[in-house]
Amino acid sequence: MGRGGIVISNGKCHYNSNSFVAAAEQVCLQPVHEHRHCMYDDFVALYLGIKMFIIEYLYNRFPRFKQHHDTVYKIWQQLPTDAILEDQYKRSLVDRVCLSFVLRQRRK
Repeated sequence: MGRGGIVISNGKCHYNSNSFVAAAEQVCLQPVHEHRHCMYDDFVALYLGIKMFIIEYLYNRFPRFKQHHDTVYKIWQQLPTDAILEDQYKRSLVDRVCLSFVLRQRRK
């Protein structure tokens, strides 16, 4: 069995397990002019540009517009505060203690 290596044919890289050529001797790099980036990069850049320069401007200029159309703002407003979470925790703790007391009383 050979050591395996990388073989370049037709401008593409292939792994050849029967090759006795060391992988270090074969270099698989695409030329810079053939580099193709993901097409989603353009959409992400366009979205971020629109979001940062147009939407944020509208949100800052018209706060009521932000209240109606910004989903992150709506979610943030619906999050419970620390006081509400603490109150819920205390109520659940009292309910557990009361329930365990009632169950112990019924067993007797």
